Amino acid sequence: MKRRTQKLINTRFQLRMTMWFVGVTGLLLTLQYFILAERMSTIGMELPNDSQLFFRNLNGELLKTFMATLGIALSVATVAGILLTHRIAGPAYRFSVFLKDVLRGEQTEQCRIRHNDELQDICELINRVTADARAKAETDQSSEEEVETAVGFERAA
Repeated sequence: MKRRTQKLINTRFQLRMTMWFVGVTGLLLTLQYFILAERMSTIGMELPNDSQLFFRNLNGELLKTFMATLGIALSVATVAGILLTHRIAGPAYRFSVFLKDVLRGEQTEQCRIRHNDELQDICELINRVTADARAKAETDQSSEEEVETAVGFERAA
C-alpha cells in the first residue's frame, strides 16, 4: 500500500478532533499554572526574609514559564492530533471511495488500507459485505470485454 503524505484527509473532522486535544491541553496547563501559583504564594508567605522580593518576581517568572510551556504543549498537541486522526480519517476516506466504486460497479478488488492504520476490522467487514457486489462487477466487466472482443473480431473480418 502506498504511503500517504497528505496528513489532512478529512480536514473538518481532523481539525475538530485536534482542537479537542489542544483545548484539553490548554485547560490542563492553565489549571497547573494556578495550582503552582497558589503553592508558590504559600511558600513565599512562609519565608522569614525577602518575601517582598520573592512576590515581585513570582508572577513574571511564572507567567514566562507558563507561556513557554503553553506554546510548546499546544504545538505538540496540534501535531499529535493531526497525526493520530490521520490513522482514522485516512481509512474512513478510503472506505468512502471504495464503497462508492462498489455502488457504481467499478470495484472488483478487495478494500485495503495500510497495515499500521486503525479500523482494520472494519476494512475486513466491508470486504465481506461487498464480496457479492464485487463478484458481480467482475462478471459484468468480463462480459463487456468478451462482447468488445467479439465485436472487434466482426469488424476485422
